[in-house]
Parts: sequence; structure tokens; C-alpha cells
Amino acid sequence: MFKFYDYFNSGLDFNPKSADGFNEIVANDKISLASRSFGDDLLTSSFISLKISLNESLEIIGSISFHSSSNDDLFFGGNVSYYIEEKFRNQGYATMALKLLKEALKNNKYALENGLVIATVPDNIYSQKVALNNNGHLIYEGSVPKDNLLYSLDHVENVKVYKIDLQDKKK
Repeated sequence: MFKFYDYFNSGLDFNPKSADGFNEIVANDKISLASRSFGDDLLTSSFISLKISLNESLEIIGSISFHSSSNDDLFFGGNVSYYIEEKFRNQGYATMALKLLKEALKNNKYALENGLVIATVPDNIYSQKVALNNNGHLIYEGSVPKDNLLYSLDHVENVKVYKIDLQDKKK
């Protein structure tokens, strides 16, 4: 199984199984995105990491994060990463979480400037559907440069990169 190297979440603790101690940032009828902070950083932070929990049980089923970087090296890995526990996959939770993340970041200056970028290997149909179901459009399909971190750390040779704009584009 392929796993993208998660540049930003590798040091974060994902052991808690309950959302107790987390503050709800945004929710729909099935899931909530929550943080240990109170969400003040949603407007100004260039890095945001949120837990995904089921509303009914408060069980944490995954995480989703956003980062903004001017580092071209990170284009091929995207600026949104998410993880869903295996037993909860293929149930639409990643799609819902990304939609909620878009809502949470609607006034974040970094997200508004850069949009959200989802990168995936070409055979990861599920991540592509998550991007497409959130109005993502394909902006790059091709090789990862051999001097790129994604290539050197994860041996990823090809990616598909989708962009999701947070601003309405008026013609």
C-alpha cells in the first residue's frame, strides 16, 4: 500500500480515540472537525491540523490538515493531507471532511491566496474522487522531479495534482 510521507503531521499524536478535550470547529450532521485550540488560528495560521470525529460517538476516525508554503518542493505533495482510519474508509468521510475544511478556511488568507491542493498517485482513485467531489480540477498530471522530496523520500514517480479554489471566480 502506498503512503505519502506526511511532512507536517509526522510528529503529531494520533493515539486519542475520543474527541474529548477537542473543540469543535465546524460540523455537518455526521462528522465534526475539531482542534485542541479554539479556532482563532483559522484566519491567520499557515498550518492547521484538525481531528475528524463522528458526532454520535465522538470517536476520532481521522485527521485533516492544511499548510501553506512557498516551497515549490511541496507542490507535488499538495497542501492538504488527510487520513481516515481503515475501517471508516470508502464511506464518504474524507469528502465530507474536505468540504468542512473548505468552510473552516473560507477566511484564511493563505487558503484564499493559494487554494487547496490535493496530490495523489495516479492509481489512487479514492483521493481523486475526494478532490473532484469538492470541485477540484486537475492542474498537473505527470512526473515528479527526481530531486523533489516526494520522489527521494517516498519514491513517488508520478502524481495527479488537483486544485480547489476557495474564492468564487467571476467572469
